[in-house]
Amino acid sequence: MPSSGRRLYSKFWTYLLLFLSLYIIVIAGQTINRTRQVMAEQKAMALQLKAEEKKSVRLTRTVGIMRSDTYLENLARQKLGMVKSGEVVYKIVSSEKK
Repeated sequence: MPSSGRRLYSKFWTYLLLFLSLYIIVIAGQTINRTRQVMAEQKAMALQLKAEEKKSVRLTRTVGIMRSDTYLENLARQKLGMVKSGEVVYKIVSSEKK
């Protein structure tokens, strides 16, 4: 091979290697950025899951309380004015005029 052909061949491989190196760097950078985004999303979802689990526990307790006989009895007394048999109800009437 003549000297000029060898230089051209050498330049070709140099440019090809440079191009491939830059391509790999760009792809690696994109991959790193995407990985960071996914990790941030995962952290946010983990926090949301924890909040939803706390809410679920709170609602389960509330349902348990609402199903109890004591709660239902108090609700019937307050909202419906019901009384047990044999009980006497006293109502206090205010004498204020409006």
